[in-house]
Amino acid sequence: MSPGSVSPGSANPFATAARYVSPRSVGPSPAAPGSAGPGSAGPSPASPSSAGPSPASPSSASPSPASPSPASPSPASPSSAGPGSAAPGSGSQGSVSLSSVGPRSVGPRSGSPRSVDPSSVSPRSAAPGSVSPGSGSQGSGSPSSGSPGAVAPRAVSSGAAGLRGGVPRFVLVLSENWTLTTGRDLPTLVRWAREAEDTGFDAVMVSEHIVLGPDAGAGGVMGNPRDYALPGNQDPFTPWPGSLMLLSAIASVTSRIRLAAAAVLAPLRHPLALARDLGTLDLLSEGRLVVQPTVSWSRDEYAALGVPFGERGEILDEQLEIWELLWRGSPVSYEGKHFAFEDVYFEPGAYRPDGPRMWIGGQHLHDRLLRRLVRYGHGFHPLGRPAPEELERLRNALMAAGRDPGIEMVGGVRPTFPDDHSVAPLALALESIPEQLAQGFTTICIKPSQYIDDPDGVGAFCREVIARTDAVLP
Repeated sequence: MSPGSVSPGSANPFATAARYVSPRSVGPSPAAPGSAGPGSAGPSPASPSSAGPSPASPSSASPSPASPSPASPSPASPSSAGPGSAAPGSGSQGSVSLSSVGPRSVGPRSGSPRSVDPSSVSPRSAAPGSVSPGSGSQGSGSPSSGSPGAVAPRAVSSGAAGLRGGVPRFVLVLSENWTLTTGRDLPTLVRWAREAEDTGFDAVMVSEHIVLGPDAGAGGVMGNPRDYALPGNQDPFTPWPGSLMLLSAIASVTSRIRLAAAAVLAPLRHPLALARDLGTLDLLSEGRLVVQPTVSWSRDEYAALGVPFGERGEILDEQLEIWELLWRGSPVSYEGKHFAFEDVYFEPGAYRPDGPRMWIGGQHLHDRLLRRLVRYGHGFHPLGRPAPEELERLRNALMAAGRDPGIEMVGGVRPTFPDDHSVAPLALALESIPEQLAQGFTTICIKPSQYIDDPDGVGAFCREVIARTDAVLP
């Protein structure tokens, strides 16, 4: 019997009647006053707002993956006009000279799909979830030829220590950029993803909520709509398109860039149904999917879907156990407190024999989260900057389990807004990157709407991020 097995007959959370009824219907217009801007998830760091664990519950998982990263830059004077300061609406900031780029249409991409020999992808050799340090982008496909400003992906030094003299991998956060476009204009997000791939970015990230309730803004809506969405600071009208469907569309027009589904609110879905969607997307993208399962923080969201909020950590743990069994092969049987089934056949599985790559993140490295990381995680995506003792605890736990401690470390950058109406200076935000790399972070998340107001300037923005970072690294 799988871990967590209990006597049959326990209640299934998915049978509970929904208790939340939205007090107002959401019309097609995405521009409700005070609507939360881009920026949600990054645990960085970067985890979208959706995932933030409730501070009091150790079982809660990471907050949204897009949320900022480790270091909060030093405060900047709103009136300062030094290099990197950005006037509202400006795209390129500072004095770095970059080639201009126009928006690209998302038509069929010419050329052959990325060439990846499935036999060359070996399952993890240590404990479940281990990966070789520094491995990030998968596949050898290069951006389509002829696209404006396209560059070949940059090589990344392997191993956390090696990154001190190398370059980070960049993740473009696509969620909550609603000051750049509307929640109904999803083709624009797909175009941005393709532009990010052409500039050499390593991944795009999409976070999720299924619904929001009044508790979304219980702490007061963020002042600047470009800020990161966090628990309690969002307008309930904030758009949250379906993350896996959006990433599927992106997979169909890209060939190299990784697709980070962070955070996936796993306890709000049945593990078999969610595994089917994840496995299909992983196959469709030829192994480019990265999943960050989390429990999130909204009681209203759980009530609306009839899932007990207080048991969400237990539910996620059972789901992770079930997924591990499903990726190994059929038939699968499981009996737990929340889910039970016998002799189910799950075909096809995921791209790799051990399933999609997985990030684990949270606000604090509590015991339950640490266990998940050691058993299942290919990367750590915390919300905020972990204390040095937490990072040391993680390294020790990985080594004690026989795993390489050099897993992917996902950070991010925080904007310093001069006021509630303007974008932040990019140069100031990037100043934290060398320190993050020195701490072992290998991947940096960044949300474009925090630094530009031009929806046609995302490709140029990505190139500027790379150019500025290269300029400040030793």
